Amino acid sequence: MAISKVAEWEAHSASGAASTIAVTITTTVPVGDHLVVMGIVSATDRTATVTDSKGNTYTTHKNWTRTGGTPAISVSGASCKVGTQLVNGDIVTITFSGATAGGRIGKVVQYNGMKQAGWFDQVSAGGGTSTSTGNQTADTLTTIADGELCIIVMGTENTAVFTAVPAGWTDESGGTSGTTVRTLDWASIIQTPAGALGTLNCTLSAASFTNTFTMAFLPEPTSTTYDVAVDSTVAPRYHWKLGEASSAPRVVDRKGNYPTNLLKSGATLGTAGLVIGNSSDTAASFTSPQAIYDDGTPPARAETAFTWVAWIKPTSTSLTGTADIACWATPGFLCGIRLDGGKAACWIQTAGAAFPQATGATSLTAGSTYRITGRFDGTTISVRVNAVTDGTQAAGDVLIGSVSPAVQIGGLSGTNYFDGVIDEVEWYQSAISDAKDLAEYQAGTPVSTSNSKSLLLLGVG
Repeated sequence: MAISKVAEWEAHSASGAASTIAVTITTTVPVGDHLVVMGIVSATDRTATVTDSKGNTYTTHKNWTRTGGTPAISVSGASCKVGTQLVNGDIVTITFSGATAGGRIGKVVQYNGMKQAGWFDQVSAGGGTSTSTGNQTADTLTTIADGELCIIVMGTENTAVFTAVPAGWTDESGGTSGTTVRTLDWASIIQTPAGALGTLNCTLSAASFTNTFTMAFLPEPTSTTYDVAVDSTVAPRYHWKLGEASSAPRVVDRKGNYPTNLLKSGATLGTAGLVIGNSSDTAASFTSPQAIYDDGTPPARAETAFTWVAWIKPTSTSLTGTADIACWATPGFLCGIRLDGGKAACWIQTAGAAFPQATGATSLTAGSTYRITGRFDGTTISVRVNAVTDGTQAAGDVLIGSVSPAVQIGGLSGTNYFDGVIDEVEWYQSAISDAKDLAEYQAGTPVSTSNSKSLLLLGVG
């Protein structure tokens, strides 16, 4: 998921001995979004801490000061992953290490798409006196990945603001603090392609003493991270991500191999995704009798082996009786994965019209997320839960011959409806290895990482 700015708020204090500046939030900041906080004060060697009225935890990444100029300036930068939602009227407070009668500015910027854990990456700092309107910010961060968010923040000791920023950057809004004038201006870019950031040359409206420092933040991994694992070693023939918008009438095979799009028959798209590393992606939720199915002409099937994969979050309703997750059925039956009595299962139809099934040993819990993998290697049916084999069954025969069943997600031919959320449904024309199953499972969990990073530059003067 790309990092994007949602909102920003600012507060100014022209004078009056105080050590704090309070910024009022005017919209809702949901759990999981991030706040980046910048503070500037007319004093030397001030450090800052940040708190808010809901008790969220902020990490200060850099305190930076200049002794040159009259008077000097200190600037700080911090960030927070929101654990308790903020609403209109809540306060973010920047507290400096000592009171000052000079000007103060506090800025709070809301982002979504930052990595949910370990979002802070690195920091560098610089500063100097600009003898002309040209100003350079010395940047030492070189590990800038494709899609990285970069922000330059510049604090000045007068009313100097950006009049030009590096090519491709957007000049954002700035603020000035009253009579003891201090100005905070900033610019942003989504870095594409990957590469070193280099030295950033910004032009100011007037010469000014300046401080700069640069912070880097990581974005939340997107579905692309999971897709890479899905396509590695052996790629699926079909992959229904179920990530379409809620208004979409049909769902699409990501691989582009399935001849028709599947009809959304009452299922709700746009539900929060289950692949944890890809929280920006969405899924489909089902309440009986809802399903997703092919209402066109399905392709003929004649595999001798297969793998079904799906991520699920069942309700208690799905844990009693039989609830099919994904299958080939109607007309004719081939195979599928389901819940049977609250346990994962994989079934096939054999050439002799039998329906052997491997049923797992683990009793699943309503509201928990699981990766269910059902495989048939030509001899043995197996079912795996979270990349661990949970049950096996000898088939006793081969798969039924050439048939043309339609794929169904969330049900089986008008019965066995699934209640809950289903995400990332995959179909392979072979039995994938344990190692591949584990790699995909790990790619969908918090241990996965993104090659993308985001970058924030804070500057002061």
